[in-house]
Amino acid sequence: MRYDSPAEHKTPDSSRTVMSQRSRACIGRATLNVGPAGPLDSERVAAIYNAGIVVRLATLEPRSRSAADIETWYAGGYPLDAVEDRGEVTAFAAISTYRTTERYARVAQSRRI
Repeated sequence: MRYDSPAEHKTPDSSRTVMSQRSRACIGRATLNVGPAGPLDSERVAAIYNAGIVVRLATLEPRSRSAADIETWYAGGYPLDAVEDRGEVTAFAAISTYRTTERYARVAQSRRI
């Protein structure tokens, strides 16, 4: 697997992550772009997350998520990355707070689908 670093590219609308901001990983003939997800990716991230709920392979969560639910993840201060294959978000990885009690203040959990 080969990784190329993301190109420095700023967009006027910082809520939109463009493909050039994502790192490229080449696996065989496939080229995947990996990098920060933006609010415009929320609909697709929600669909991927909800598919994981249906088949019970990726999460034990019982409630599906909307794009608005996913957008609250950006405010948590943890990274949310998306994987693009031919311009379509096909997977994501996210980290969130594990528990809100003080004893878990320095603990985070990951979501990868």
